[in-house]
Amino acid sequence: AAVIQSNDLAEVIREMAQSEAGANTKLLWRRQRTEIVRRKDRYRRMAAGFAVAGSGVVVAQFEANIRGIHPLALEMNILKAANTGITIALVCCLYQVYFHWILFTRLQRHLTRGAHMDTRVSVGNVASHLGFVIEVLVCIPHVPPGYSTEFAAYSFGNLVSYRIEAVFCVVNIMRCYLCWWIFVQFMVSDLPFRHTLQNVVAMEFGSRFALKRAMNSWTAPLFLFAAMLIHIVFFGYIYRLSEISACFLPGDKHWKCQWAEATTWTTATGAEFTKANDIWILNSMWFIYVTLTTVGYGDMSPDTNFGRFFSVLACFLGILLASLITATLNVLLRFSANEDSGIHVMFRERARINASKHAADIICLWWRRRKGGRLSRFQMRPFVMDELKRKLRHQRNTAKLEVDDLASMGVKIEKIFNLTREAELNINVVAEALWGPDDAAWEEGGGREGSAVA
Repeated sequence: AAVIQSNDLAEVIREMAQSEAGANTKLLWRRQRTEIVRRKDRYRRMAAGFAVAGSGVVVAQFEANIRGIHPLALEMNILKAANTGITIALVCCLYQVYFHWILFTRLQRHLTRGAHMDTRVSVGNVASHLGFVIEVLVCIPHVPPGYSTEFAAYSFGNLVSYRIEAVFCVVNIMRCYLCWWIFVQFMVSDLPFRHTLQNVVAMEFGSRFALKRAMNSWTAPLFLFAAMLIHIVFFGYIYRLSEISACFLPGDKHWKCQWAEATTWTTATGAEFTKANDIWILNSMWFIYVTLTTVGYGDMSPDTNFGRFFSVLACFLGILLASLITATLNVLLRFSANEDSGIHVMFRERARINASKHAADIICLWWRRRKGGRLSRFQMRPFVMDELKRKLRHQRNTAKLEVDDLASMGVKIEKIFNLTREAELNINVVAEALWGPDDAAWEEGGGREGSAVA
């Protein structure tokens, strides 16, 4: 009976150990940095996808509204419900992103400082993270189904009305900033062992590194062209939203839209005009393009406070893009190390040709002066011989330079480093050949101390 009970107990212990091992295997990825980063990047891509989808839904809401569909119609409520579902999915993806980010930071501290590695991340840990709170506050606002309202505001003495769909369309479009992390991931994804190198040299492979790498490559003009196109489309659409008054849209209107200042506007110079909505997106994009390039034709100008605010933002970002274009052209038009070395070699060869010409000119001038031949005005100058000799010495010195002396500073430093490393390897090979295993054992046994005493 005792043997049977001991066997049963051993079986129970074995089953418990197997179940515990299976549970640890399921959670083993929480200690693998590569798997954590892979999952975090995947949720980042999903969040960016939901952000773009939500932006498309709110744009469809506003476009349907300005084309005659009532804000509380069935089609609009379906779009609002879809936006609500997308918002919930986006918040869930952001939760997973910060869940894995907290795991990653804990693992980094464990590897670099030897801190305790706790793989349990609670909801409170994620909810108390400042970045998660800020991103949720940016991404969660939206118009729920079955709700619509308007509010009126004065702009330079003129009355403008906005619908809540237009306001939250601007807010929801701001979610597209999540696509920036896709760009960062694309720029650093091909770098092996970047997290290990980050711990060794205290280097961050984040947004600044991705931007620097993009601007220091031959694809920089493509990135800048794409950034400028996105800038024009993004701010052009927001500028269009800010300039459209809901008093001229179909459907229920604000009660102040019946006032005279809602339809008849006054410019800064006192001239009156009848307000009309310009719904053409190309006109707004043209205005942003003219503002971005600092041309300013003056054929279009913002009439509302929000329009001027977004125009100022477009101006500042346009200045930033213009400076990046200048910096990129400076890098692209600069000679590389190999091109610089090749140009100096060609200068040396040209100096050899010029030295021969100057030597021939000196001999001809000496011979003509000796024989009393006819001299040109240049040859009759008193210091022409000295000038020719000076040019000859300069060209001869340039022609005597070696190829290694003509290389750029970066090439010279790289060559010195390679020669030093090769010398170090050769010294190690010679030391291993001269230092046998018997000598090593003699040294470990105290032979060095005995030799020092002797």
